[in-house]
Amino acid sequence: MGRWIRIAIVILIVGAALSQALTARGQEGGDEMLSLHFRRDFGYSLGGQMQGKYTIRVEGPDDVTRVEFKLDDQIIGEDDEAPFSLAFNTGDYSEGFHRFSAVGYKADGQQVESEVISRQFVSGSGVTIVVIAIVALVIVFRLASYFLARRRRSPRGAFGFLGGAVCPNCGRAFGIHWWSLRLGVGRLDRCPHCKKWHMVGRASAEALAAAEELHDDAIDHQHTGKGESEEEAFRRRLEESRYDQQ
Repeated sequence: MGRWIRIAIVILIVGAALSQALTARGQEGGDEMLSLHFRRDFGYSLGGQMQGKYTIRVEGPDDVTRVEFKLDDQIIGEDDEAPFSLAFNTGDYSEGFHRFSAVGYKADGQQVESEVISRQFVSGSGVTIVVIAIVALVIVFRLASYFLARRRRSPRGAFGFLGGAVCPNCGRAFGIHWWSLRLGVGRLDRCPHCKKWHMVGRASAEALAAAEELHDDAIDHQHTGKGESEEEAFRRRLEESRYDQQ
């Protein structure tokens, strides 16, 4: 029994020594590595794709005095003053995948290498297509939200996903248009009834219902003197409601 205990103790000691040695070696290697960082100055980036002007920066040991920047193992520039960096334009190179790396030189001649980072250079036309696709998706989403939201009804009519407003000029209620211009706490919008532009805000359901009630009462009062029957008034309101949508 004592023999197996001694063997186990020896194994634990050897394992601990190896672990410490590997940890120390890993830390030493990590300190002696250069790290690469990309900064987009002007252009496009998505995932591993790049297009436009960029600056690649290097961070590493304090005693590095010069850094060579490489693209596909070919030197494309160097910097002998910290912080080490190099500006480049993807348009100066062929499209496709490329490998970035760097080598640092110390005062005593020792070299410090960096990791290798792969990036894909894409053309400007490809970026344009992506941007157009994103804009188109945003427009489709806004339109879909707009038409779906129009199904939501207030007590008297549909006012859309931005809600309704009461026109300061004619006093009638209308749905705030999705294309209205947001300025501060309100929106610059055009009343579909009096055709005038005003700064408006979202009105409560009670205010919208009251505005429509006043408008209907005024119309009814005008038509009462003309001998309009209840059936005719109902048909007229139904016809007028077709034009109250955005």
